[in-house]
Amino acid sequence: MKSGKIHAAVILPALAAAAMLTLFFTALCAFCLKRIANTVHVNTSALSVIAAQMSQNTLEEQGNANAHPLVAHISADIENRLRYQENSVRSLAAMLTAIYSNQEEFLPQKLPVLAEGQKPPFPGAPYISFPPGKYPYHTGNGNNGSAAAESTAAALENEAYLAANCANFLSMINTGDSEIIGVNIGTESGIVIACDKTHQPNAVYDPRLRPWFIGAKEKNDIVWNDIFTGIRGRGIIVGCSAPFYEIQNGKKTFKGAVFTSSLLTSFDSIMRTASGIAGNANDYFLLDNYGRFLFDSKGDGAVVDGNGIIQAANYISSSNEELAMLARKMVNQESGYIQIKYNNENVHIAYHPVRPLGWSLALVFSDRDLFMMIDSLERQILRVASDTEERTLNDMSGTVILMLASACLFFAAFAFLVLRFYKQIQTKLNDGVLGDKERIFTELDLAAQLQAHMIPRDFPPFAGRPYLFDIYGEMLPAKEIGGDFFDYFYIDDDHFAFVIADVSGKGISAALLMVAVKTLIKNILQSGYPLERAIEKANKQACDSTETGMFVSAWVGVLELSSGRIAFVNAGHNPPLLSTDGKPYEELVTEPDLVLGTETTTKYTRREVLLKEGDVLFLYTDGITETFDSKKNMFGSEQLIATINKTSRSDFRSMFREIKNALDEWTGAAAIRVGMPNGSGYGAFNGMEQFDDITMLAIRLHSQK
Repeated sequence: MKSGKIHAAVILPALAAAAMLTLFFTALCAFCLKRIANTVHVNTSALSVIAAQMSQNTLEEQGNANAHPLVAHISADIENRLRYQENSVRSLAAMLTAIYSNQEEFLPQKLPVLAEGQKPPFPGAPYISFPPGKYPYHTGNGNNGSAAAESTAAALENEAYLAANCANFLSMINTGDSEIIGVNIGTESGIVIACDKTHQPNAVYDPRLRPWFIGAKEKNDIVWNDIFTGIRGRGIIVGCSAPFYEIQNGKKTFKGAVFTSSLLTSFDSIMRTASGIAGNANDYFLLDNYGRFLFDSKGDGAVVDGNGIIQAANYISSSNEELAMLARKMVNQESGYIQIKYNNENVHIAYHPVRPLGWSLALVFSDRDLFMMIDSLERQILRVASDTEERTLNDMSGTVILMLASACLFFAAFAFLVLRFYKQIQTKLNDGVLGDKERIFTELDLAAQLQAHMIPRDFPPFAGRPYLFDIYGEMLPAKEIGGDFFDYFYIDDDHFAFVIADVSGKGISAALLMVAVKTLIKNILQSGYPLERAIEKANKQACDSTETGMFVSAWVGVLELSSGRIAFVNAGHNPPLLSTDGKPYEELVTEPDLVLGTETTTKYTRREVLLKEGDVLFLYTDGITETFDSKKNMFGSEQLIATINKTSRSDFRSMFREIKNALDEWTGAAAIRVGMPNGSGYGAFNGMEQFDDITMLAIRLHSQK
């Protein structure tokens, strides 16, 4: 009986308390639902009104922020394509200089000799054309068949067949670039060796009178020529030319020029494929370095009249003052964003220089398209606001009903279960979830430490060996585990290898690929393979083990200590910077081979450069040049060269610190760096996560005596 009273005394108050709490909870839920519904309605209505009022200004601000980086990016893509053509011209000129300077090492290579109106054997076949009036088959020279004419013809023929040793490379350039319509070699004696994409009759001409020949000879360097009309009547020509020489006993004699040509109209396709004309630009146009209108997206542009003279409007002399002002800015190679009246319409124009040509590109955004976007944005905001209100109310109603239905059944049990199992739940969370997180962070930290220990850290290295060179490197990963690496090692007593590489992607996958490639390159080189064969073997094994879409760019060098000669292979990596004889740093530009890990049959080319005492070679990854400031401008290779030329040459640590300080200043704030040796680590620039790994490696040669 006493027990029953005790139970009644406990259970009845508990049930009454539970009932009162349930009623109170029900009333509270209903009140909160009403308040929340009113708040959602008021806020979504206000959102619609404010968004409609502010969308126009916001969209214009976004257009200003995004249009300029877009035109800069497209200009950079066009410049990269032009740099590729420059490299081809530079390589062909270097080959001809080697042929003319070492004539005894080359056998005559015969090519078809075409007179006026004759066609080559097939499209793209290289052929020879001699200057008018000097070769026997030409008419009108007044002395055909004479001994003097035959002697002149024999000398020209010998020179032509000597220069024809580069015919295969001529064809490679012609077929390797879809925008190039022809490759020409013109000699100082008037010979032409040509390779055209189209199968058209030959037009005999004197190359020494052509603008591309004259420009290369006068500048004594590679040059992009002003637009001119083609000799074969195909339209307006844009081309790149470079001189070649004969070098004997230290004396350099000009022997001719090489030239690759493209049609002006081909730049329209380059424009459209150079990253795509993206965003909402409905027009673009291109001006040359004189302010002449070359062409636009509508197909309008410069033309050739019946007298063969180029006709093009000059925007600098336009009666539209705003357009004339824009043209002057573009001719001055400025970059910016303005609003003007163009083609009788208010437009927004972003412009940026195309530097190799001295031209300038403009993207045009019309007000009409801008307002259409604003209307569309307003409709989307109103629709989203209305849908959000409806879904929120429906979801809340269902939730409250479910809560009320469940409250009476589980309310009393809830407190008891929470009190009883609180300690157990807390223990499981600490031992389970928190334990898992701690284990994951520990594993990542161990992996980062393991990777850090795989990057050389002892400077100077190789204690006990002759002190023949200085070497120093640093890596700043973008994440706890990065994809960049550098390494160096002796192959034998006279050959020292060093490598810098950039693995696509970040995190554990990139780190694993980094370890594999690093190990492959070192093991294969130390097994005695020649440099180019070693890289081909490493590439094949990397292809077999690489995840789809991952690849590695690498620059691998082997220093012959007895001579100071460096043999190297560039597998799609940034060109290093070289300082010789105490002069400013310059890019060591060579045509790069394909990156590692993509094609198993890729062939790699061995190249060489000679270092003397005090010369410095600086290697880096694109994490430096592709660092962006708050306005999305890249740091770039030109700024890197300017920065390193201001640094100390005697202390690599100071040099690297000054480069990192320059990157910090570029981003607008000091970098946050933690957790890695040598002062390196991962961090943020200007409050944003570091985008890419940053790696640097430098080597300086000492006297070998």
